[in-house]
Amino acid sequence: TEQLNDTTWIATPKPPRDSDTGQVVQLFPVTTRNSESKSIRIEKHSLTPRDRINFIGTDGTLGQTVRAMDVVEDEIILDNLPETHTDYAVLLDRKPRMSVPMALSLVLLVSLGIGLWHGFMVAKMKLQPFVVTLCGLLLYRGIPRGFTQDQTQGFSDEYPILRQLATAEIANVTTAMAFGLIGGLLLAVATGWFLIQRKRKQKGSFPLWPPVVTALLGMGIMVSGIYKSIHQPIVPTSVTENESFAVDLPEGTRKVSLEGRADSGQWSSLTELPISDSSTSQQLRVPSLESIRKQVPGNWKTVRVKVIERDLPEIGIPAPFIILVLVAVAAGIFLNQTIYGRYLLALGRNEEAAKYSGINTSRMIILAYVICSLCAGLGGLLFVLDVNSAQPVDFGNFYELYAIAAAVLGGCSLRGGEGTILGVVIGAALMRVLKNMITLVDWIPTHIEYAIIGAVILAGVTADELVKRIAANRRDAALRKEA
Repeated sequence: TEQLNDTTWIATPKPPRDSDTGQVVQLFPVTTRNSESKSIRIEKHSLTPRDRINFIGTDGTLGQTVRAMDVVEDEIILDNLPETHTDYAVLLDRKPRMSVPMALSLVLLVSLGIGLWHGFMVAKMKLQPFVVTLCGLLLYRGIPRGFTQDQTQGFSDEYPILRQLATAEIANVTTAMAFGLIGGLLLAVATGWFLIQRKRKQKGSFPLWPPVVTALLGMGIMVSGIYKSIHQPIVPTSVTENESFAVDLPEGTRKVSLEGRADSGQWSSLTELPISDSSTSQQLRVPSLESIRKQVPGNWKTVRVKVIERDLPEIGIPAPFIILVLVAVAAGIFLNQTIYGRYLLALGRNEEAAKYSGINTSRMIILAYVICSLCAGLGGLLFVLDVNSAQPVDFGNFYELYAIAAAVLGGCSLRGGEGTILGVVIGAALMRVLKNMITLVDWIPTHIEYAIIGAVILAGVTADELVKRIAANRRDAALRKEA
């Protein structure tokens, strides 16, 4: 571009007559700039905090894009003030089409609409569910790629409060306390499970192993938490007569006791040392045996480090976990304590029998698709807020398969009519643990991640099917024996 005066610029080369790209913008002269306060002064502007400014030099050179942090009349305080090309400013006002609550409501309404449309095509138009789902997958991936031009979309550093839905931590607890809470929760689940089964089958027998296994697992986790809270780790050393040795201390160590042993005698405390806090790994340099004997007389042959004061590592309870619990509780109540939940289970086991028993199967199919789509929309919303950006070409790839695998691992039958909400939650947790384990274990190559996940899922499904067959054979044998 070439500047003629303060208000007129000439574009070089001249755009063709049929050009349909670019846009005309208004340039605002920057009257003053203050590097210390990172502020500029622009007259007669309409900026508000969090709006953006694109700087342009007098020669038409495009400068940096910055954000307005605060606006006081004509003075604008920026997050960063570039050194050059700040003669003119293009004001990039944010013009959201709707408020945040309205946008969230629209996302959930679109999710409900997708589920309603899929359910209608399956229940009323009698299309194959797999075909409807596959076509929907292609459509809902292709449409965003079209209107975003395959460009990554994100929130940048805007909407920090909204992102708390996916990134906030409700409370921080120590690992020992977390183990105790999880163990207590499993014990409560096992107890409730046993009482519900006993109430439902007062005159008949019911399998005891599910609540018993759950209770034992809960007790084991609780004991592990108690052990973590009272355990004092001991770190062995390899000091020699003339050489010191550096030992890695457990995370959160505050005070250690250096203990020594002469020949095969008892361990004796030599000295106590405070450990400074560090964001990196904590180490302690243990002096040589010769130096130790000079400070503490004795025929010390072996030295070890005992942790006597330690701040246990803390973990936060993420906000999505609270949302998961609320959704799981609501789903469990709906599936097990309402007539519509029983209708869904009956529909999954035998659609024809459910239809002849008076259930409106078409309505229940549509309801199932609506609920599924709503949960998928909520999960996608939290996923985007957590990652803070989304690339239409590959965002969420294979997550639909992960969902199926988690449901199968949790005990849901692909034939329908069987499954529990608790099992699905456990299956989803196992999928995430398996994925993290592949990343953390060094000897497992990460490039065969999908092969390992597929093998584990296949093994789990096969074992589940074998257990079901054995249980069915035992029931049949018991019935024949009674007959």
